[in-house]
Amino acid sequence: MATMTVWVKLEESPSSGYSHIDKVFRSGEELKEDWKSTKKQLEKYDVKAPSFEDYKEDFTKVTVKYDGRKKGITKNQIMKALENRGTVKKVSEGGAIGGYYEKVGE
Repeated sequence: MATMTVWVKLEESPSSGYSHIDKVFRSGEELKEDWKSTKKQLEKYDVKAPSFEDYKEDFTKVTVKYDGRKKGITKNQIMKALENRGTVKKVSEGGAIGGYYEKVGE
């Protein structure tokens, strides 16, 4: 069993209230590159971009266990890792990522 630490941004569906994965980054450097890209886009429209620290607060750092023989991890594995740490709660089976999840707490 191998592990991988990722940065995950969850988004809540306005119609159902269920949480799903919006973005996943395998390193803090990838996260920083996404922030730089977002900042550049916002500056084109004269919108003040958040600081990197503020941007990073939207993401959760989680360690995911997976079969090391595979090339990577799946969204289902990420959601299970988030469930194990108490970030989300599985409320039913099915769905594109193996179930429907709701965010726990803030």
